Amino acid sequence: MDPAQLLMNERDDPWDLLANGQLQKAVRIRDFMLGRWRLNPDPTVALRQVSERFVAAGLPLNRSVTIVAILHAEAVASVRMWKSDKGRSDFAYLSHLG
Repeated sequence: MDPAQLLMNERDDPWDLLANGQLQKAVRIRDFMLGRWRLNPDPTVALRQVSERFVAAGLPLNRSVTIVAILHAEAVASVRMWKSDKGRSDFAYLSHLG
């Protein structure tokens, strides 16, 4: 496979598909995610904050999830879920036992 096939060309740029109002909201979310937010020590709060920003920008988001593999004696992953109807994030470990 030619690696050049994996590169986006100008007509494939998703930023070009956004209307001006959408573009401004997307840039604010991008700046938020690349700014001090990424240093947030509490991933549960971070998931809630970014999910709420997506909803405020007009995305029809009902829930979002992060699943991170971990090295732990009793668990294989840490799972965080945000649900719009709860307005908060839940945290759990995914255990080897199911």
